[in-house]
Amino acid sequence: MKIPLDTICVRSGILCPNCRRKIESGQYEEFEVDVMRVFLELERESDLRWLSQSEYVKAYRFNGFLVVLLRLKGSTRSIPSRIAKILAEKLGFRKVRIIDYGTGDLRYLASQLLFPARVLRVNVVYLPSIVQYNVIIRRGDLSRLPASKELLERVLSAISNKPVLISEERFYR
Repeated sequence: MKIPLDTICVRSGILCPNCRRKIESGQYEEFEVDVMRVFLELERESDLRWLSQSEYVKAYRFNGFLVVLLRLKGSTRSIPSRIAKILAEKLGFRKVRIIDYGTGDLRYLASQLLFPARVLRVNVVYLPSIVQYNVIIRRGDLSRLPASKELLERVLSAISNKPVLISEERFYR
């Protein structure tokens, strides 16, 4: 797996000055070293060799909820849920969501993060001082969200660097 820090530093846990600078500048966080280490261990397994073609982008943690962004390459684009279970077990998170970052399209990211709730559309609202993005999900899907609505709004805002709100469809077609 392609990672932004040196492989030797991640495996050993002792960071070189270049990797330490990336952590201290806020580009990456200390816990991400552990996430990268788990991925490097997983890619050695025979049924997960496709991970070697993937690229680690970033990880976010919110109240026991871990979101890992990867750029998946190769023929395998589906992510087994057992990778999420392994990450949760080894790193002590309650929920882990692994997302294919791809192009960084907000609708694509939201549909992966909010699954099993279904994303219908993303509306752009132009306010006097900011541009806000509303992710519209199916009516009645608020109860199917993997975490609280407020937490998922914070995660989507952090991932996309845009202010995001999640709301239900209001009208029938």
